[in-house]
Amino acid sequence: LELEKPRRKHWFDLNYFRHLIRCSRIRNRELRRLLPTAASAFSTQELSRSRPWVLGRPRIGVIMAVTPKEGDFYAHTIDVWRCYCKLHGDCELVIETADFLPEGSYPYVMVIDPETGGPKARVGKAWNRWYALRRHLDAYEWVLTADPDQFFSRECFGSVSLSAALPEPRSVLPVVVMRDFPRFHTLNSAGVFFRGGAASRLFLDLLFHKVYWEGLPDFDQSAWDHTVLEFMDLWAAATSAEDHHWGSPWCLTMQVPPFDNSMSLEGYVKCWHDHMDELVGPFGERRGGAPVGLVHPGKMDIDFVPGARNADDAPLIWHLAGRDKFLRDRAENGGLSVMDHFMMRDWGFTALPEAAGLNLDG
Repeated sequence: LELEKPRRKHWFDLNYFRHLIRCSRIRNRELRRLLPTAASAFSTQELSRSRPWVLGRPRIGVIMAVTPKEGDFYAHTIDVWRCYCKLHGDCELVIETADFLPEGSYPYVMVIDPETGGPKARVGKAWNRWYALRRHLDAYEWVLTADPDQFFSRECFGSVSLSAALPEPRSVLPVVVMRDFPRFHTLNSAGVFFRGGAASRLFLDLLFHKVYWEGLPDFDQSAWDHTVLEFMDLWAAATSAEDHHWGSPWCLTMQVPPFDNSMSLEGYVKCWHDHMDELVGPFGERRGGAPVGLVHPGKMDIDFVPGARNADDAPLIWHLAGRDKFLRDRAENGGLSVMDHFMMRDWGFTALPEAAGLNLDG
């Protein structure tokens, strides 16, 4: 029986991979059925369509989803966003505090609680930020999806506006603007701009199609990563006279866990970058004219996640992603969080000022 185990494992692995290939082919057919919609969305007429109702409003709506119980923790970052938009005049902050789905309707995965050692549900309420963005997509020329753990650096706060990351007003492409990522950086979906219109609605339709997909390792982040590839595939196929190589279905086979449930995204990230390089050129040499604009972080970093990166040159926007920001000092030492210490160090504060956060009258 011991000798049979490797053979059985090989058989299960092979058949599981065949199942993934079948899923990728089904997804390829689903995408091809969207080609007429994509051709319309990427047409010059649709991309040039005017939206006069956005005139008279700030150019950019900064869309953020924050629950009331998070309001105190993120009060200072919320205030930074409000002050920044008031200073530059090209943006305004819109905060959604309510859930968009009924209780029990969000996707979830079961994980091991590190405190109890028992199972617990990890609920994907991070999707609220995408529901919020979709609600306000056409209310502004551009909308920016921002996380409450993002905030502006002191060095760039007064000198660089959000509009500096965007194309000229008369440009029809891109319709999505995001930070570009070298291969050694982790992909991240925060700090992304969308221009209202049919093309951005197509992107969000592709994204929301994945809300309940099984096996995605990180809810909306994983869905975002793959939606970028699918969106670019649809654009290339709909606008090119040549037969397009659909790379996103193949990459999909590497995004879900293998049969033994071990999780390594190295293969998927490589596939993601390989296909983006094929479509718009390598990092640092990206070609223009695509619906997704990739902002080189060396020129302007709109989503800098601290870690094993050189932080000597301050970005426009810091992003304290992950759970470490919630760690606090002992109460007798002030009880400040990692987030508090980071903001104080970046802004040169000896103590944090009072903050209004969600309470504008506070």
